[in-house]
Amino acid sequence: MTVIVKFENGRPLYRSIDGPGASEEDRKKAKKLDSLIKNEMKQLNNRLSDKINKRNIVLSYWEFGSVLRKIFYNSGLVKKEEQVYFEENVRLHASADFIAKDRNSGRRHIDYCMRLASYEKKIAMKMKWGEWNELFDRSKEKCFDEWFNKKTAKRTRVLERKFIRKFTKVKNAFFYNIETKDFEKDELYRCFEASWQIASKLNEIENEEDRVDFKKRQDEILEKIKKEKEEKGELILGAINSKTYEKHIFDIQ
Repeated sequence: MTVIVKFENGRPLYRSIDGPGASEEDRKKAKKLDSLIKNEMKQLNNRLSDKINKRNIVLSYWEFGSVLRKIFYNSGLVKKEEQVYFEENVRLHASADFIAKDRNSGRRHIDYCMRLASYEKKIAMKMKWGEWNELFDRSKEKCFDEWFNKKTAKRTRVLERKFIRKFTKVKNAFFYNIETKDFEKDELYRCFEASWQIASKLNEIENEEDRVDFKKRQDEILEKIKKEKEEKGELILGAINSKTYEKHIFDIQ
């Protein structure tokens, strides 16, 4: 397939993962996709124009992402591998209220809005946009959003940034120098769960110790997670559970 990414003097410019050149049929589908995006963005803007402000930006981005996910996954007009081109097409028609600058190729605003919309609305509203950015920046593993959605579904409290930062630090330490692309879903879930439990324990410790002592303790924990491989391997394979792994990590001599 192919996607319209720009208009020059009224003429569409196309991009495709299949390289230069496109069939007439592909171009017809690209124009249909462009028209669909344009119409959906217009409807979205009309529906939310009086509700968009900085206080409910998460809701606005969730609604934006939901519309885009419906088009991207259900229209049959774009390949999943062409998401970057799809996002360029979206930028041609989306209101500035829904758009922000990409920080780099791996931290794309529209991609984050689409990820946000994979969550239930009530879960999305439990965190500010800054917390979601923190989470998405450091959570690229496959099936993470599915796990986090389930993990937070029953929580009634808002997830604070300080906890999200602990969780992402622990998870990054766990996956330090580890390639996860061949991991099975249950293996990744065990890693995420252990990271969550350790971050929760760190939260408890922070409330009991002064700032200097806690910083030292947290650094020791993160370093131990990075270095020790045997117990980490056992956890990944399911030989030990996340609670056993947590106890081992906090057993610092």
